[in-house]
Amino acid sequence: MAKNAWMTIKNQYLQKRRWAYGVEHFPYLIEESIIHKEIPFWSKFVWIARVFEGNFSWATASVFLAALGWLPLVLNPAFNSTVLAHTMPVLGRTLLTLSWLGIIISMAISTLLLPPKPKEYGPLKILEILLQWILVPIVAILFGSIPAIDAQTRLMLGKYMGFWVTEKKATR
Repeated sequence: MAKNAWMTIKNQYLQKRRWAYGVEHFPYLIEESIIHKEIPFWSKFVWIARVFEGNFSWATASVFLAALGWLPLVLNPAFNSTVLAHTMPVLGRTLLTLSWLGIIISMAISTLLLPPKPKEYGPLKILEILLQWILVPIVAILFGSIPAIDAQTRLMLGKYMGFWVTEKKATR
């Protein structure tokens, strides 16, 4: 934690952005995979594909899920009269339902793995824990996609980031 909640949130964003800046290693991975003939082609291909997909989906998956239903309608009003436009809400609803199912399953597993609740935690703490899970879609965009897009855009524009030490303060 930082000295206050706002600084902690800012530090978390900056830390996620720094991690997402790790996409800078992708060209090195490509170069080294060409040099090292002793590594089987399919192993190199799988590694490269995983790194590419991971960095790409880190920046885009949450935004795509949030914008899937309405973005085509906003960008192209003529799209409203197509068959795809009428099936898009069903597709969007299905994807979001699957996403929520994943969140609910993760929440259930996480809750089952928690140690017994300390006596000093009342019902308000349980509400706080549930609220954290409900906010996952928003947090995924704010602390997932946006820092990744920020880092990748900085790299693309040549605005290199140096090392930054996260301010820390012990609590309790």
